[in-house]
Amino acid sequence: MRATARQPAGRRLAIVEEQAEARLATGDRLLIGELADPVARHPLRERLPSVQLRALYLAGRQSEAPASYEELRHQPTARGSAAEERERQARCPPQTS
Repeated sequence: MRATARQPAGRRLAIVEEQAEARLATGDRLLIGELADPVARHPLRERLPSVQLRALYLAGRQSEAPASYEELRHQPTARGSAAEERERQARCPPQTS
């Protein structure tokens, strides 16, 4: 049941990623502010930070992009939740001899 409950959330997040990429393609500058929360909540996702960095660059905020990238590089291990750790352990159970 847990896997079933996670699937809709994963699909919703994939839709958010697709919409962010589409909005970036149209030049939507409001996107930058709206991405901060989803990027912080899902540090292991790659598409959202990628869109965020490209949006900063295209908005002429190139000086902010490297700092944002550095912050993202260090987030996954520092911000990994207990649920994410359980997911990793479930995918890669310890090997027994």
